[in-house]
Amino acid sequence: MRTFRTRRRDSAVRAVYRNSASQSSLNVSHDVHPRGIRRPDIWSYPMRVGLSRVQRLLRRRLLKELSRRRRLSYSRSKAYCFDRTSSLCSAVVQSILFFDSENSRNETRGTLMTGARLKHYGWGREGEGMSAEERAFVLGRYHAKFGAGEFDTVTVPGLEELSLREPRVVPPASLTPFCTTERYDRAAHTYGKSYPDYVRAMLGDYDCAPDVVAYPRNESEISAVMDWAGSVGASLTPFGGGSTVCGGVEPQADGIKHKAAVTLDLRNLSNVVEVDPVSRAALIDAGTYGPSLENQLKPHRLTLRHFPQSFEYSTLGGWIATRSGGHFASLYTHIDDFVESLRVVTPVGVVETRRLPGSGAGPSPDRMFIGSEGILGVISRAWMRLQQRPKFRAGASVRFPTFFDAARAVRAVAQAGLYPSNCRILDPQEAFNTGASDGSSAIMVLAFESGDHPLDAWFKRALECCADHRGTPEPAEAGDAHLEGAAGIWRNAFIRMPYAREFLTARCYHQRYVRDRHHLGSVRNLSRSGQGGNRTRNSASDRGEG
Repeated sequence: MRTFRTRRRDSAVRAVYRNSASQSSLNVSHDVHPRGIRRPDIWSYPMRVGLSRVQRLLRRRLLKELSRRRRLSYSRSKAYCFDRTSSLCSAVVQSILFFDSENSRNETRGTLMTGARLKHYGWGREGEGMSAEERAFVLGRYHAKFGAGEFDTVTVPGLEELSLREPRVVPPASLTPFCTTERYDRAAHTYGKSYPDYVRAMLGDYDCAPDVVAYPRNESEISAVMDWAGSVGASLTPFGGGSTVCGGVEPQADGIKHKAAVTLDLRNLSNVVEVDPVSRAALIDAGTYGPSLENQLKPHRLTLRHFPQSFEYSTLGGWIATRSGGHFASLYTHIDDFVESLRVVTPVGVVETRRLPGSGAGPSPDRMFIGSEGILGVISRAWMRLQQRPKFRAGASVRFPTFFDAARAVRAVAQAGLYPSNCRILDPQEAFNTGASDGSSAIMVLAFESGDHPLDAWFKRALECCADHRGTPEPAEAGDAHLEGAAGIWRNAFIRMPYAREFLTARCYHQRYVRDRHHLGSVRNLSRSGQGGNRTRNSASDRGEG
């Protein structure tokens, strides 16, 4: 199940603060005290300066009631639930229980989507795409590969041409400051970036568009949207950058179990909240895009050094929810290698795992959420392990007669314990497609980097391993040789590849199939089964995610 819903709690674990003027609820999650005592989150936050007498009394009563309830009954899988007595009480409880001072002062304002808009169809922002030279090169490669003189082209419908159903639900007044039902927002949050997604969008099939798109600015607004979606029977889909290729952001609403669809875009949670230079770690909001994350860490001379292909248009929360892999991935392959602690908003409260350098205490709670695709909650923040920015680099492009020679060389480098930052093989076909070679040889992209020491000895030994398997490095003088020659050409093509997919999908898709409405049905089925999408979900990310 991938849908968040509010649930009835047992009356034995409901607190006594009731009032006929308010029957809504707040959830109080629990964590583990360093001494092993289970405690509610309210004990985890210091008392704020300047609390009024009423607030102090309320805090004292809440703590007393929590202690009493903990003695009477408690469950490892459920959180306590409190009915609010008034709007004032609600604000105080919310302020004390859930947020630290930085989060509670998050006053992100302005338009719901700031800056240049992301495309409602395709990769990147509006106005971005392949250059004329890139388009000519890509089409030339396809002409050479398939022997076709020209391709049919499908015209992608514009935003105003799309047919979207009327929203089946309308957010309440309390949520309207950060929720929208505008055409662009709904269309831009309908699909990811896979081939089936692009084809369905080209055909104008936006039946699964969300009814409402929310842009929460803090955890309280995430919880509010979650509670409202559950109350109206709507599915909830967290959205990072929308770069998924496995159907992770496509809303689900069957009209029976889920009567509507709501998408939760986390772009307003986009700050590096705190940096710990001693432990080389940072507390980062889940909606932070890759470039913004690195720019905020740069003044501290630190880096996350995680570069998936979707880096520019994916978020930290999406990386975690999809367990993404990075480009520099020979040592630290997946995002979970960097996660120290997670903070997740769930239907029954906020979960915050302990921040530890390491643990041998059994299953890690972080692993429940890493790669979970958002089925258990919305990741709001994470403590991430960082690295020193590289000062020393060494690299090369190494050519091999065959792919298997290159594979044997990779095995030799790996078993030698050299741990290059990047060690990737391009088979002859991929090398040809990207322009890195004429298709007669395989290429290894080899790179080392360090923020502490020179790498000459490691690099020399890696080249010896390659030479043992008929590898020949390209001549280069610069330390950044892995960014030049064949490796540099491939790297640029790798980064620009998503634009090529957007460009080619409309040109390699023949119009005679467009006329066949049965084909539309097959594409829809592919998006459900081939993308792993035939499931009820709340979703997460980005991949993300990313």
